[in-house]
Amino acid sequence: MPLVAAAACPHTPQLLVRPDTEDRAQVLRVHQAYRRVRDLLAATRPDAIAVVAGDHIEAFFLDAAPAFAVHAGARAAGAFGRYRYDFPVAESLARAIVEEAAARDFDLLYTQDVPLDYAFYVPLHFVMPEPAPPIVPLYVNVYLPPQPTPRRCYAWGRALRQILDARPERVALLASGGLSHFPGSDRYGSPDYDFDRRLLAALEDGRGGEVASSLTGADLDRAGNVELRTWITLLGAVGDVPAEVVCYEPSWHHGNAVVTWPVTPTDAEQPSARSVDPTRPSAPRGRPSQPAGTAAPGDPTGGLSTARRDERFVPHYAFPPAHAYGLNRCLFRLKSDTPFRARFLTDPEAAMTDAGLADDSTRGALAALDRDRLVGLGAHPYLVFMADLRLRMDRSPGTFEYF
Repeated sequence: MPLVAAAACPHTPQLLVRPDTEDRAQVLRVHQAYRRVRDLLAATRPDAIAVVAGDHIEAFFLDAAPAFAVHAGARAAGAFGRYRYDFPVAESLARAIVEEAAARDFDLLYTQDVPLDYAFYVPLHFVMPEPAPPIVPLYVNVYLPPQPTPRRCYAWGRALRQILDARPERVALLASGGLSHFPGSDRYGSPDYDFDRRLLAALEDGRGGEVASSLTGADLDRAGNVELRTWITLLGAVGDVPAEVVCYEPSWHHGNAVVTWPVTPTDAEQPSARSVDPTRPSAPRGRPSQPAGTAAPGDPTGGLSTARRDERFVPHYAFPPAHAYGLNRCLFRLKSDTPFRARFLTDPEAAMTDAGLADDSTRGALAALDRDRLVGLGAHPYLVFMADLRLRMDRSPGTFEYF
């Protein structure tokens, strides 16, 4: 049956578990936008929700980093702080996606038993309708290079739409991620809000396909939008239809956007994009315009693509060196392994010995959680960021507000 609903939402964990660094009124405005998506899902009554999300080095570590993957088990479960989530998986639909994707030259990894990432359960916490349908978790690699290109993500979205339209289930498609943020990097407090606003203006104009075909992986990294790959996958599925920007709330570290799209049958004529000046510094409705970059003549991204011929690109999230595998494994355990994290808090020296870390400089940097030193030693910036956050949540749980 045709797709019945399409939306994109943020998943920053501060929307679920708020530290005192976050503006509470702003968080509640994002919650209000989430409710718009929940109402959409309640009205369209999907038999399943297919969630396209990036993995935050949770389900997949450096022992296996697929470009695209599908959770095809019976249930998908995860935890964050005091919250525990356990969703039924629409297993027959998940299996069909794996099989039909292969027939369309997309060789997906599938798994029946990995922990569910917060990129899935943060938005579902707020948008899941009643009664709750099963889900299909669809993973896109966003943090472990080499990531799939924007064009490949868009092509995968088109193939996914063909698969879903041929199925008997009524399916809603939800993209989770973004917008601009640089977790673990030296730009964490400096998101690219201008990029976000130009992007959202292009989506409102129904120019998602043009944007997806013009952006590169380097553009996404520069703008703190590596997670935009999940949105681009959804754009491939919905086609060039004008989006509705429900909200854009730029926090001090993150551009939070909620967007919905009308779902048009794929065999129907798609509405054409409205004629616009792609260089205009347009902002989503209800938000002030911000100065835009200068776009080259005919650039459909309105200056979103920032590539320069003479610029040497240095990614914020580089390929993790093999010599730092033990350090990254230890950070992964601090992020994801509650008993190990408790041991580290009690006796960090013993925990690091248990993790096989022998180098004194590595142990010193980890004990201090010195981001710059750890990244210099080969640590993945995101792992440093989340290990630190989870340790702070365990040390001082009373300083966080749970929604």
